[in-house]
Amino acid sequence: MKKAGGVYYTPTYIVDYIVKNTVGKLLEGKTPTKVAKISVLDPACGSGSFLLGAYQCLLDWHQEWYQEHDPQKHAKGRSPKVYQGPGSEWRLTTAEKKRILLNNIYGVDIDTQAVEVTKLSLLLKVLEGENAETLGKTFKLFHERALPDLGDNIKCGNSLIGPDFYQGKQLSLLDNEERYRINAFDWQAEFPEIMNAGGFDAVIGNPPYVRSVALKESNYTVWNFCRSHYQSASSREWDIYLVFVEKGLHCLGNKGKLGYILPNKFLNSMAGENLRGILSEGQYLERVLSFGAFQIFPGATTYTCLLLLDRQGVDHSTVARYVGPLGASHATCPLPEDARSSWAVSKFPTNQLTSQPWDSSVFGSLLLRKLSEWPELQSIADIYKGTGTNADKVYVVEQRRRSDAGTLVFSRERQAEYLLEPTFLKAALRGRDISRYRLQDEQNLLIVPYEHTDSGFTLVSEQRLAEIVPRTLAYLRECKSRLDEREKGRFKGKGWYCFGRPQNMVRFEVSQKIVIPDVANQGTCYLDRSGKWLLDTAYAIVLKPEVELDLRFVLAVLNSPILTYFLRQTGTMLRGGYFRMKTAYLNPFPVRTIDFSNPTDKGHHDRMVELVETMLNLHKQLSAAKTSYEKTAIQRQIDTTDKQIDQLVYELYGLTEEEVHIIEGGHHGEHH
Repeated sequence: MKKAGGVYYTPTYIVDYIVKNTVGKLLEGKTPTKVAKISVLDPACGSGSFLLGAYQCLLDWHQEWYQEHDPQKHAKGRSPKVYQGPGSEWRLTTAEKKRILLNNIYGVDIDTQAVEVTKLSLLLKVLEGENAETLGKTFKLFHERALPDLGDNIKCGNSLIGPDFYQGKQLSLLDNEERYRINAFDWQAEFPEIMNAGGFDAVIGNPPYVRSVALKESNYTVWNFCRSHYQSASSREWDIYLVFVEKGLHCLGNKGKLGYILPNKFLNSMAGENLRGILSEGQYLERVLSFGAFQIFPGATTYTCLLLLDRQGVDHSTVARYVGPLGASHATCPLPEDARSSWAVSKFPTNQLTSQPWDSSVFGSLLLRKLSEWPELQSIADIYKGTGTNADKVYVVEQRRRSDAGTLVFSRERQAEYLLEPTFLKAALRGRDISRYRLQDEQNLLIVPYEHTDSGFTLVSEQRLAEIVPRTLAYLRECKSRLDEREKGRFKGKGWYCFGRPQNMVRFEVSQKIVIPDVANQGTCYLDRSGKWLLDTAYAIVLKPEVELDLRFVLAVLNSPILTYFLRQTGTMLRGGYFRMKTAYLNPFPVRTIDFSNPTDKGHHDRMVELVETMLNLHKQLSAAKTSYEKTAIQRQIDTTDKQIDQLVYELYGLTEEEVHIIEGGHHGEHH
């Protein structure tokens, strides 16, 4: 649910998890007297969902404690804590609920309306379950107002900007509107008892997400203050949620706990480097739950994580990465305690952390570490990208038929058919044409107005094109206005028909190469043996000359769920379970090598090659099948062969049943 101002409400189960692991931990082994001293803060409380969650946790804890410790005793005296409601159920008195609220719950927000909503929500929680009779008894006994004044607990102000903002400034130069907009907040003056005692015991919430560029444009004064007062904001790019983490730590007492939901980008981005340094130096990281591509907020594409910190420092940190089904955008994400197999969890000494990116090399799961014992793909193969035209609809045409007169093609750009000379037409693949062990579309031809010379491929002159391929040149001239638009007219003038990013042209027509799309939701690779050209939405993999492995063996490994798992853990996740399959992410993938002097190893290798060849042939048979009976029979053989290949890959990597379960838990693509 979205509220005014573009802020998304945090789902209740996320609030409950953060509260349980911060406030809940602080309550363990305490008495109500000691709990009365616990202070819980949300420094950007918004509509108050986190404070409501914390308050509910405290109410439940008190009710349970009194019930287990002679409730009759706590129902007597001048200030009874509980009373018996309908069905002899023990309930907290209104006075006790008010006492807990005033003692324990604190919030700050820059929005006056949000502050009032939070107050109202908390006051309604005080009255929850009450009726005229129970409230009447309370008033009679204590002669007090039904609801407390929360003015000392929930305050309006800018959590990030303190009174030192005005140092060195002439106050007369700041008009009332500017002061109101800045709304500097003095933590020491506003919460003197808590700050004098060392700080808050728990800081929780969902801080705002505002990139530094946007903040600079909308509120330069605040941007400039943060830059000079917070270490997390001193890098070139940063986000305001990073500053809220740093501020939260400042507000915590020595044994305090912090729990936020925030974007997971800070784990490995340049923008998060300074915050990672702060957390590493203090050894504050207790737990991170990264949700990967699972969308916690319905209707918003935000890649989030839960960050749990301990101010007194911890010896070991836990990192959990979600690898389970993505589900619908409105679904709840099963948390590690409820669905262990959907999470890759690892625990490691906190002193291993630095300000460097917190990627899998630092706290990857034990499974990733096990896989990484094998050599990286880049050590045995070269990976390169397809050529870039910057106008694929012009250059990529669909072949209709060939004849002595030329090749009849259909142009998507012109929505018309053309008879072109075959001289500069190359069979080509885009990323979307590539599937596992097969191709989706083999009718694409690429117009390549280049010829192979000693120095590589060079652009053919317009005069020469007119002489040898006049129909192709006429077609390109029809598309000239579209080609001139590329990169703001960069290619206008002589050579206007060149590719935008001509690259790797001499490498396409090799005898065999593995081809892959740039975006996929599982390992999606095909073995090209016909020298097809590639567009820049596809990549090619070619083994280095000295490597003895058969390329079909490598194809099986790259099409296995192991690659899917690896890229989901280490690469860039996109919405819908998709991820990037580009060179930088594929290079570190660990490939199981073969000791050809070992008969068992060689036997596994040769068996894999045999199975892959069977798979490639089965897919050809499937595309040629005419009847549904034939298609069903062949598809069954494909499914069986696919399982045999995956099983053999698992055996070669030495994976246990549990490890296979973890890998397949994060593998959601369809094999066929």
